[in-house]
Amino acid sequence: MPVSGTIRSGAAAIGPANTEFKVDAATGQDSVQKLNKWLATYLLDSPPAPTAISATADTTKISVGWTLPPQKRLAFTSSTAPYYSALRADVVATSLNGASDWSHPSKVTYTLETPVANAFLTCAALELYVDAGTPALSGTTYRAYGIATETPYDVRVYGVNQSTEATKYAVALNVKTLPVGPPTAPQSVAAGTATSSSIPLTWTAPADRDAATPGNQTASPYVKQYRATYTATSSVRYPTL
Repeated sequence: MPVSGTIRSGAAAIGPANTEFKVDAATGQDSVQKLNKWLATYLLDSPPAPTAISATADTTKISVGWTLPPQKRLAFTSSTAPYYSALRADVVATSLNGASDWSHPSKVTYTLETPVANAFLTCAALELYVDAGTPALSGTTYRAYGIATETPYDVRVYGVNQSTEATKYAVALNVKTLPVGPPTAPQSVAAGTATSSSIPLTWTAPADRDAATPGNQTASPYVKQYRATYTATSSVRYPTL
């Protein structure tokens, strides 16, 4: 429950002359907090879109990168302009005719980053993996999982704040993972000691078998099974004397 009381300011020349902020019993906010909220709601336009968006893809993931717009602090407040209360991305499978339909049921919205204590955003890339996993921000890259292989996707990245103005987007269209293709050959193939009924074979799995691929490609491994074929070598028959 909000409590009515007095908070004394430790900073010089801030707040009322007696360096006290009155806390409103109904809202639990002092005058500076109310001012910040008012500024964020009524003076801040919708944040500009990220710029310099780029998109690349390989067999395991789609990568989208961008440059965040500068954020400047408002004078005498703890707010920033344009202030991002969250950075988000919408991901939707592209329709067959190539048109973007952001209301499609396949659309997934990720909250890439939410600033803590009015800090600036740092997330500058989104990686969408074919594998399964738990979405999370790692450094400046947000990693998400579960897209379909060789399926085109549209991705739009945008910031949101308390403004009710239309949101501005940075968009990457029709990006899809590359075909997996055949795996590389197993390494160090060797035959063991033969018996009258068998010949044992050993080998080293190829590097792209996905056991250690970033993202842990366990759902759709490149190497699903090994297959061995053999043929008898030609023999030299001696002439009958």
